[in-house]
Amino acid sequence: MNAQPDKIETADTEPVQPAATPAPEARPPRGRRRALMISVPLLLALAGAGAWLFGGRYISTDNAYIHQPMTAISADVSGRVSDVLVTENEQVTAGTPLFRLDPADYKIALSTADAQLAAARLAVEQQRAAYQTAQAQLQAAQNIEDVKSRELKRQQELTDRGIGTQVALDEAMIAFRSAANAVTLAQREVDAAATALGGDPQVETDALPSVRAALAARESAARHLEQTEITAATGAPSTRSKA
Repeated sequence: MNAQPDKIETADTEPVQPAATPAPEARPPRGRRRALMISVPLLLALAGAGAWLFGGRYISTDNAYIHQPMTAISADVSGRVSDVLVTENEQVTAGTPLFRLDPADYKIALSTADAQLAAARLAVEQQRAAYQTAQAQLQAAQNIEDVKSRELKRQQELTDRGIGTQVALDEAMIAFRSAANAVTLAQREVDAAATALGGDPQVETDALPSVRAALAARESAARHLEQTEITAATGAPSTRSKA
């Protein structure tokens, strides 16, 4: 006989409730979301900038000093340094005298240039005197020529009238020609004297080429003498000297 399986009795249990579905989270307002989208990248950018500015760009130490690079200064003229007008680490500005060169040679050169200028001006005055002398000689030769011309004319009239002799006429002719030649030579002397004065006897002395050359040489010598005092470059920033 088949045995019937025993019925399994189960303890009374509470019915299982289905799991509750979580309620959807409330979304933040649209303006707040936009503010977050802008503020977060901005904060990151500010953090990066702060790290770049203060995160190693500058080195701090308790044992530091400032180094000023040295600037080489040279003179336009050569010479021996006779005086140093600044001390080491002295504050100097543009135009401050730094040192002087020995000016002895340049003083001699300036004196020589002054003498050459005076000689050039004296030579011009001598040329003016020569021109005036040549003019006086020309005037005298022209006066003699006039006298000889009148004598020749008189002798020619006497000869034509049968009173004068041919010898006297020939002598008058020779004298007149000699006087005319003297006038020609005197005129050439005047022209030469005028040429020495640049073709213009009334020109100013300092306008003549020889005097202008002497003036230029004198100005150059004076400039070299002035440059024996070496100063800081004009317009340069203030700096400290290194004697």
